[in-house]
Amino acid sequence: MKLSDWRITWAIAHRSDLKPNTVGQIHWDKPSKSASVLVLDPSDYRMPFNAMLDDMELTIIHELIHLKLTSLPHSEASRGSEEEAVNGLSEALFALEHQKQ
Repeated sequence: MKLSDWRITWAIAHRSDLKPNTVGQIHWDKPSKSASVLVLDPSDYRMPFNAMLDDMELTIIHELIHLKLTSLPHSEASRGSEEEAVNGLSEALFALEHQKQ
């Protein structure tokens, strides 16, 4: 995704540490080009192992797309549209990567 100029840290988080109805989140600081990504802890998943790994991968892709879009204007009004676009792009990139294997 050409994010090599960003310093990205990763951490596992329990469901209680994430926003409701989410399995991941990202916080970034544009001036310092730093970001931190939280992904749901495997122990909080209630699905088969391979499905859990796929969901974690999709979550990471999703959060990185948000990071890639930091140059776009953000507002509460555009939040739903952005989330819909990020979901579609995430699913497409995930499917493309798994098609190669």
